[in-house]
Amino acid sequence: MDIRGISAPAALPAYCERAGTGPWAEPLDAASNLAFLVAAAVALIAWRRARPRDWPLLVLVAGAAAIGLGSLAFHVAPSPLTWACDLWPIRLYVLLHLGLALRRLLGAGWMVTLAGVAALAVSVVASTRAWPASLAGGIGYLPVLAALMSLGGWLAWRPGPPERRAAGRLHLVAAACFAAGLVFRTIDLPACAVLPTGTHFLWHLLTGFTVALLLRAMQARLTGRTAVV
Repeated sequence: MDIRGISAPAALPAYCERAGTGPWAEPLDAASNLAFLVAAAVALIAWRRARPRDWPLLVLVAGAAAIGLGSLAFHVAPSPLTWACDLWPIRLYVLLHLGLALRRLLGAGWMVTLAGVAALAVSVVASTRAWPASLAGGIGYLPVLAALMSLGGWLAWRPGPPERRAAGRLHLVAAACFAAGLVFRTIDLPACAVLPTGTHFLWHLLTGFTVALLLRAMQARLTGRTAVV
């Protein structure tokens, strides 16, 4: 694909902001990944203060940092390897989050949890393969959005303790942020003619905030505090 005359391998996505071949050809797309690192840092501080240590939650915190670092690597040095580093951390994160949420927020058994995680994984892969070029690659994230909305709605409106319902509301806000991010991801190239920076960096910022909300929802529930929405 050619963006502003700069060639990119056909197998890799190209974004509006890339106006050269150097490592900082996408300054906003690269720098906006700081949102994931900030989300991970804030969650890590809260994790260190909590007792007892919750090691599964720490895995989610590390996953949030991996999303930011992987995406940063790709936007600084696009290649098949860094593209994999960009793609897989966020997919693995949502699967891990769903599994932990099903177990701890809904009290699901292992069989139900594994079935839910497997269903999401299959739907993401199937949708990506069915429409690989649709919505700037965003089709593969629609099952994730559906999972966030379903989980949040079930937690928010199902009778239960206030901290669980608050966690549900945080999931719904996270879903709204994620949906907005998908819009900006989708219009990045169409908007390129009128907005030279593109809009992909807004996808990073909104998705980073989504991850921060999800981590907050899990921490508030697991520490017994009522999250404020």
